Amino acid sequence: DLDMAESGFKALLDLIPDRNRPEIAVIFFTRLVHPILAEMAKHNGALAYLVKQHTSAEELDTAIQRAVSAVKSTLDH
Repeated sequence: DLDMAESGFKALLDLIPDRNRPEIAVIFFTRLVHPILAEMAKHNGALAYLVKQHTSAEELDTAIQRAVSAVKSTLDH
């Protein structure tokens, strides 16, 4: 979350040092609505950017499943 005490982007970069081959599925889930933030998050390895007040449980579930599948497919190759 971008509202974390430590920058969410710093945590993202720590979790995904190689954004071309992520080994962990990271989804930004935040209350901050800004298209630039979403673009920056995805550019730096996040597999999804969801806004809390606009995301249903089903959408969150789908995003998690897709993110995990994407990481699995990069690890398999």
